[in-house]
Amino acid sequence: MSRPPRRGPAASDRGRRGPFGALLRAVSTDGSAAGGLAAAYACMEPEGRRRLVDTVVADAAAEGVASGPALATLLSAERDPAVARHIFAAMGEAGQMQPVGPPTAMSTGDSKRGAAVVIRPLFGELVELVASSWTAEGVGEVRHEPLVGPAALDHALGRVEDAAALRPCSIDHALGLLAQVLWRHRRRHGSLPAGADRLGSFL
Repeated sequence: MSRPPRRGPAASDRGRRGPFGALLRAVSTDGSAAGGLAAAYACMEPEGRRRLVDTVVADAAAEGVASGPALATLLSAERDPAVARHIFAAMGEAGQMQPVGPPTAMSTGDSKRGAAVVIRPLFGELVELVASSWTAEGVGEVRHEPLVGPAALDHALGRVEDAAALRPCSIDHALGLLAQVLWRHRRRHGSLPAGADRLGSFL
């Protein structure tokens, strides 16, 4: 007597494991992997993007990993409101709408000369980083790194001027310094420095 075909997770998931599953695992810790996924996603047509969202949810479940980091990465590249709502719905169903923690900050110096960094946790181990330094003459470029993994965080911080002097501070202190020096820069030069718009979601 022959046995019926085997059913269940091992059979149904077999086709989903592989390179894409490995990518889903990498997205939560590797900023370059997340950036690559976002870039590829942005080149697709709306219906293809919607299907990829569904694929991420299904494959993440098959791999036993959280879908939140990959969905957040796709959301960062989405400009179509309807598809964005589809991503939000998927994130809500997965219970992964909230970041893993509050923003943190570091600073050095004062409003005449100094630097500040604001780090916002996203999903998994990825963070968003905004940094700038300034002198009495004005603010340098405001540098924004939207997807930074743990392995790249120290390197990203090391590129900040006076990085060795940075010390943890309250988020209010760092944002207060940045608002003050940006306002002074605008009065002196007539416009904000490059990249200042990236601070809009923090200020």
